[in-house]
Amino acid sequence: MTPVVMCSLVLLKSVLAGVDWDSDSLAKAIDEYCSAKELGMGKVAQPIRVAVTGTTISPLIYDTLLILGRERTIARIERCLSSR
Repeated sequence: MTPVVMCSLVLLKSVLAGVDWDSDSLAKAIDEYCSAKELGMGKVAQPIRVAVTGTTISPLIYDTLLILGRERTIARIERCLSSR
């Protein structure tokens, strides 16, 4: 992952740590992040997906995060960040 993507993951980790853990809240938080950074969903969801699943293919990112839960999601993002 590029330094820009890694920086984005750091910011997203903070966003996700503070959001209610339900599908609507996750979707709203990620959508708002995309809008604030003027990024398309693919530029945001794909790095999260790779960080939390290790692959580029998964269900909708909101569903994936919901299934994993907050602790596992944050831990996997942290693991991804520390391995770079």
